[in-house]
Amino acid sequence: MKKASIKLCVTAWYTVLMAAMAAVVLGFLVVISSTVATRTAMEGLAQEVWGNLEQVALRDGKLELGESFRFLKNGVYTVVYSQSGTVLAGQLPQPFTQMTVPFENGLTRPVDVGEESYYILDLWVPSGWEEGVWVRGLRAAPEGDRTLGNLLTAALIAMPGFILLAALGGWWIIRRAFRPLDTINATAAAINEGRDLSARIGLPAGHGEFSRLAENFDQMLERLEAAFEAEKQFTA
Repeated sequence: MKKASIKLCVTAWYTVLMAAMAAVVLGFLVVISSTVATRTAMEGLAQEVWGNLEQVALRDGKLELGESFRFLKNGVYTVVYSQSGTVLAGQLPQPFTQMTVPFENGLTRPVDVGEESYYILDLWVPSGWEEGVWVRGLRAAPEGDRTLGNLLTAALIAMPGFILLAALGGWWIIRRAFRPLDTINATAAAINEGRDLSARIGLPAGHGEFSRLAENFDQMLERLEAAFEAEKQFTA
């Protein structure tokens, strides 16, 4: 069985390495994009809820909302509840009309409602020692699955072309790098077949390993030729 050439082996390893690196970068991008989307959604939710909180007041047991209060802004629903959990102002998204989520003051948390996911932030607005209202903000979680699906689809489309380009580029670079070795092999084969010790590789001077190898090879041939000539003269 014929063994694969060293150029083919190096190209194969280079291609596998590039494919592995591309997979690692893709995974890193998926994790980063998901983290950034989640953080952005939570920060936007907190900003809107805290902004509305300044417009909430209780006077003589009655709820008063300022002019800047917005029940829906930038995808954030803001609902005001009584202490017992009755909706005083605002409207919940459709999935929440038939369910109750316990209040947790100051904690942003994810909540799954059916097939949809939301982030919730509750803030307590006190009025006196015991009375007060809850201000709840809700925002739909980023569509991570859709974003991830689009990213993976684009990666699957681009990945074969990237790997093919890397393989062709690696093969071209490796062929150029190993070209002096082909010259050395051809010269050695010609000397072996023709028994002509006067042949030289004659590579241009350089700083690479192959250039030094060719120089040493030429010096060896020169010494061998001189030794054979001396032996011929001695025999004659």
